[in-house]
Amino acid sequence: MKEILKKHKEIIIAILIVVVVVILVGANFYRIYQKDFKISNSRTTNTVERNVDKNSYYIENGKLYISYDGENVIEVPGDFSNKNKFDDETYQISEYKTIFSYNSNNKTYLVYSDDSGKNWNTIELMKNGTIKYLEFFNKDVGIMYEIEDVAMTVAFGSISRTSDGGNTWENVSNGIDDIFKTDSEVKFFDQYLGFITMPNNGGDSCELYSTQDGGKTFSKVEVKYIELEDTDLEWNKIYDYYYMPVKEYSTYYLKIGQGADGDYKGGNSIEYISYTGSDWTTEELQKSSLEKMHEEFDKRVANRSDEIFLKDFEHYNPGSSEIKISQNKAEEIADIGFEEAGATGESGEKESQIMTMEEVIANNFFTMNHNCINEIYTNVKRKCYVFTREDDMGNGSKIYIDVTTGLIIGGECFGD
Repeated sequence: MKEILKKHKEIIIAILIVVVVVILVGANFYRIYQKDFKISNSRTTNTVERNVDKNSYYIENGKLYISYDGENVIEVPGDFSNKNKFDDETYQISEYKTIFSYNSNNKTYLVYSDDSGKNWNTIELMKNGTIKYLEFFNKDVGIMYEIEDVAMTVAFGSISRTSDGGNTWENVSNGIDDIFKTDSEVKFFDQYLGFITMPNNGGDSCELYSTQDGGKTFSKVEVKYIELEDTDLEWNKIYDYYYMPVKEYSTYYLKIGQGADGDYKGGNSIEYISYTGSDWTTEELQKSSLEKMHEEFDKRVANRSDEIFLKDFEHYNPGSSEIKISQNKAEEIADIGFEEAGATGESGEKESQIMTMEEVIANNFFTMNHNCINEIYTNVKRKCYVFTREDDMGNGSKIYIDVTTGLIIGGECFGD
């Protein structure tokens, strides 16, 4: 035996080296395999050879798996054998609410978790419809849109709301005039603000409706028209396809196109913006509105009476500082000043008015245009009645009235 071992020593050593290498490689592969495809769940699960993205899901062999972190995978209870995928607006994966739906034995179920998949609840819905939209805004409040029947281009269904996490649902709307369209979209941006699209004529046009009360009432979205060039057609006969708005940060964007039959300027579209989800405008309309506002402001400044407001600061020289204007008369003048101050900023509440007598330097508060370039006139330093008003928030204004001439020689706004 020793002679055999001695004779084949080199072969035996080579075999041992190969065995050790195989063991090390296998151990390393197993460690990587476990890291990449680890599955954790309170329910019985098997390791699945599949990469998983963060906050995503996949369906395999009728079972639904989700991952919150891209590493650990959790099996969702339920029968998903008739599902290949979920539309984006029909499920949710978040820390405060994860929810899916499935059908089994002609019944529709919701399965959800409020603790990142540690525990699950399953409820049977009263209606056996097709869920087209499902979203929760916290763990308790959610909105669901489902279709129950379709006839030609018309869909019959409902928008429902829950306030107890999904255990019970209240029907809040059956659509616009009790119908939806087969291609209608429903989207809520919070538990109150939402929209419904109502496409018509095979995509030639689409109306948009909005709600501010969680779906209880809807009103048609209408926008200010932009002046068109090189056409006698009306604006709303061209731009008649309203898309579902989108939100980026704190701004809502609404695209209005021409539909399938539009060819004005190559079938282009116009984008409106809003900061509230209503009062839609465009950059062009904003610019036009701002220019009009500036024009009206400058006109108002120019029309202020030179018998009330000092305008010629360069040649103003009353001489003495004798008090020739009574306080009662000054108060009447101050009322006019505060009314005009309201066009520039906050004029304040009259009940808060106080009066002091001070020596002040004149300024252009009541004579400057919309550019708001402040100027002071050091050559005009006068004893004045100084009236001050403010509101509950500490915002207000001051009026300077020359005690000799009764002219308003300046003022200021203060606060936010």
